Amino acid sequence: MTRINSPAFSLAVIITGVGMLNAQPAFSQVQDKRSDITKLSNKERCLLEVNNCTPDITQTDSEQRVLSIITSEQIPDITEIDLPISDAQLLTQEVLDETDIPSQEEDTAPSETIDEEVELEITVTGTRTPRAIQLSPTNVTVIKAEELQRQLGQDIQDLIRYEPGVSVNEDGTYGATDYNIRGLERNRILLQVDGIRLPTFFEFGSSILGRDFVDVGSVQTTEIIRGPASALYGSDALGGVVSYFTPDPSDLLALTDRDYYISGSTQFRSSNSDFSGTGTVAFRATDNLSGLVRFTHRENTERDNKAEDRFEDPFFGVTNNVLGKLEFKINDYNSVLLTGEYFNEAGDFNTAADNLNLVLAFPGTTILRDDTDTETTRSRFSIAYKFDNPESESFLQFGRVQFYYQESDYQETRTRNDIFANPFVPPPFAPPPARRFRELNNLFVEDIIGGDIQLRSDFRTGSVAHKLTYGLDISSTFNQRIRDGQRINLDTGVVSNRVGPDAFPVKDFPDSDTLRIGVYLQDEIEFGEGRFTIIPGLRFDYYSLKTQPDALFFNNPGAQAADLNDSALSPSLGLVYKVSPEIALVGRYARGFRGPNYIEINSGFSNPGGGYRTIANPNLDPEKSHTFELGVKGAFPRGTFGVTGFYSIYDNFIFGASDGSTAGTEPAGCFPPFTPGCVQVFQSQNLDQVRIYGLEAQGEYRFSSEPHGFRVFGGLAWIIGDDDQNDQPLATVNPFEAVVGLGYRAPEDRWGAELIGTFVGTARVDEEPNDFIPGGFAFVDMTGFVKIGSNLSLRGGIYNIFDAEYVRYADARRLNDSTNNTTADPRFGQRRARITQPGINFGLGLTFEF
Repeated sequence: MTRINSPAFSLAVIITGVGMLNAQPAFSQVQDKRSDITKLSNKERCLLEVNNCTPDITQTDSEQRVLSIITSEQIPDITEIDLPISDAQLLTQEVLDETDIPSQEEDTAPSETIDEEVELEITVTGTRTPRAIQLSPTNVTVIKAEELQRQLGQDIQDLIRYEPGVSVNEDGTYGATDYNIRGLERNRILLQVDGIRLPTFFEFGSSILGRDFVDVGSVQTTEIIRGPASALYGSDALGGVVSYFTPDPSDLLALTDRDYYISGSTQFRSSNSDFSGTGTVAFRATDNLSGLVRFTHRENTERDNKAEDRFEDPFFGVTNNVLGKLEFKINDYNSVLLTGEYFNEAGDFNTAADNLNLVLAFPGTTILRDDTDTETTRSRFSIAYKFDNPESESFLQFGRVQFYYQESDYQETRTRNDIFANPFVPPPFAPPPARRFRELNNLFVEDIIGGDIQLRSDFRTGSVAHKLTYGLDISSTFNQRIRDGQRINLDTGVVSNRVGPDAFPVKDFPDSDTLRIGVYLQDEIEFGEGRFTIIPGLRFDYYSLKTQPDALFFNNPGAQAADLNDSALSPSLGLVYKVSPEIALVGRYARGFRGPNYIEINSGFSNPGGGYRTIANPNLDPEKSHTFELGVKGAFPRGTFGVTGFYSIYDNFIFGASDGSTAGTEPAGCFPPFTPGCVQVFQSQNLDQVRIYGLEAQGEYRFSSEPHGFRVFGGLAWIIGDDDQNDQPLATVNPFEAVVGLGYRAPEDRWGAELIGTFVGTARVDEEPNDFIPGGFAFVDMTGFVKIGSNLSLRGGIYNIFDAEYVRYADARRLNDSTNNTTADPRFGQRRARITQPGINFGLGLTFEF
């Protein structure tokens, strides 16, 4: 197997980084300035924003967060705040030096202050700089580890359980596969961990390689951008971005006054007997050197559903994740961060005996056993050098240089025992039934090596403030897919490498190298005494796909390999207008871009006996989009809200061969297809235009001016999608969804509880005869926690309290795609029961830290 071997590429990246270092002696890691719900104290606000105010220092730290008093007359603009924020998310802030605190005599602000606080939730992905969500033109969701932990979340499905408009697709055999944001999914959503791309989604036949390469136990913060973000993140950010951030040693050491931090958590979920444990140790070896080790172990079985026990397919999975970091602080402004991570997930799926009748098989085949074993592995190493000096008198205040390498493998082994009796040869000429054993071994590889440089310069032109962010991304990705296998006649002992149409080993696409180079520039321009902000951005992307076809690829009859070189300019424009200190009108225009990937351009598979084959499309055009958004956002002492309307137009939308995109028959016009004499041809093609538009809203109101007490919260997403070329609804758009919750927290966070209801409508689809379109549904969850002492807390939850039986539209869509005449099939009830969601179930968890 060929791995990335790009010395010239690595040398070019290193030379670029060294050149930038010569231009400026130190850089910082701006993108990694992760922040939590951040409250700045009135005293800090005096220092950072307001020249005239009365210091009023109050602080509560039950969540280990930094708090601030902000008057309702002025919600500060986060672009004016330069705080030392960590790579994962700001968890605490160094106490200000007493010599930096202005005296009362120097303070000339009015004495009236308001004791209530405004919580400012911060995003670092919407503009690649720390900015309050309420003042961001992009619709961004920030999910913290504390929230997921209190909800007893175990995977990425739980991560977005209460996020309308965002969902996770899943498969009964392969588990969680990919995200869906605003009706777009798979490789139209960019996934990254600490700024490094995660592997792509791959599907071939009945095999699926999903994108669940991260264990949520290792993540400190997750940010989700809804809508295109190509102007900052390039190709694949067409429908949105999901960014995972892991903690740095300094994040955790800031939570204690000791030279070490230790925490552990364990939890159990009854819906799939998921048992997990996470342990973390952070330490300060010297004044300048600190480290972190976090280990997560997880075991789980098949997920419950409303099917009879005999129709539940046995499954057992094990996940291990190890994260290690070393942070060397050169001085107050310079540091180096080394990161290593290893992720391994193994699954053993066995088809239940009563479900063997549902397995796809050649006529005359009686299946006795059908099992699938999978193993997913991802390992990465990175080194980042950062500079952070807000007071720097040079052209540069922030900067970051990172180099990384990541390897990802997905190994699938499928075994089957069956008996075959040829139904096409009548007795007495038919051979006796044969007992057979089949083994298929499929390997998918995706390795990436790359680097990025991100810089920021803050300056003024007269009364206009600028925050200029600019940088370079470069990466090279290697993809390979090998399928191997054999069939053994257990009666005769004959071993053959021919299984069905395949003569193993084969490759579904040629080995491919994808080079991505992106250069971007963005300026946050603020004027009118901070009431107006204009954020223009522009990115240039170069995209190159080079193939390395070999004999294994050409084992597929008629296989073709094509290269691709393309480029794109992706502009964006964001607008923010503060109607009042509490309310802002926001809007943006964003152009998206996605180059076709290795499997969409080059797909080679032929099944003459089955009457179908897939062919390459070297003329496939990149996808492009235009998105317009308008919204209103507010932040008050007792609550926040946001409403966003959007309208997106997608040109050259790629309809993949694996999705059923056809390109006629061979010979042309023959009938019926899928017969040896009339071959149905599948080929990825561009659709003329797809439109997606909708409305998103979220909000929260607290009944008390104190951090504790009752609160109500909620959100909704109403999204419509149309395939204009075929004049039908876009099938990947999920139905209307709303979430409403009531929560309470006791003083000092001694205990708390939440009651959350989810309401889902019926999908708007172009229903084919006998398709299964599930109706609307609702379910209610309840979670709570209680602190036992200062270091220990107990968590619990009851999910789907009223034991509702329901099927998600995304699961039904996949069932329709894989089954003809779904509801007319006598086995429909059996198939439907297998995709129902768990009924009433519970979870328990225990966490300690010191």
